[in-house]
Amino acid sequence: SSSNAISGAQTVKADTYATVAEATTISGLTKAVTYSIKDTSANLAGAGGNSLSEARIVHFSDQANTTQFNTVNAATQGELVLLLGIADDVVKYSDANGNATTALTDLNTEDPDCVITVNDVANVAQFDAINAKTTSNVILAGGVKDVVTKFAAANGTATASLTAMTTQDEDVAITITDTVNVAQATTIANATTGTVVFEGGVTDTLANLASSGSVTSGTTTIVTHDPDVLITVSGTLDGNDVADLNAITASTT
Repeated sequence: SSSNAISGAQTVKADTYATVAEATTISGLTKAVTYSIKDTSANLAGAGGNSLSEARIVHFSDQANTTQFNTVNAATQGELVLLLGIADDVVKYSDANGNATTALTDLNTEDPDCVITVNDVANVAQFDAINAKTTSNVILAGGVKDVVTKFAAANGTATASLTAMTTQDEDVAITITDTVNVAQATTIANATTGTVVFEGGVTDTLANLASSGSVTSGTTTIVTHDPDVLITVSGTLDGNDVADLNAITASTT
């Protein structure tokens, strides 16, 4: 039989990837066999016996979550490769202060170029922590929500975090929780093709919002992304500013 042939061999090495079911059979042989596994995340996480512990390399053939990764990682000293990446809620990767979880750290050790998907809303510190643990893209499926200084300086200069997240996830949704000025809002809005929400509104001088009875290009960009944004004009106004104020009022819903 094939098992007798294996048992009688001096050195046995499987040249192709085994499934979990096949690995279970192989691990039950009395002869040492060098093998690797490729199977679905569910099958790998549900594997019993020594099928994982004796594997040299374990390939996840579909997208895993952190629970599945943790289970498999605890069961084998072999190398883990997540071919289609991993997806889970942000707290599975980082706390609100940007401290990486054990799962994220282990993931970086096992598969440093794993594509990581965050299912829910992250803040910038959490994105930074996740981004530091992979050389591949971070997909922010639930978007990012934070204060404006995490995305842009007062003069409109983009932060490294904004540049990184929009380079890796070009349509990431961004929500700003506090008040922004026109320069900041324009930088953020132009950085992504996704939705941008200015929860705290926009506050700036009239000159940055409208001129000669028409809104500025910055205001146009802002209301294109967030049509019902609250716009506040700072500074002293007089009767000569009516046309500009009317333009601003007409630009939002």
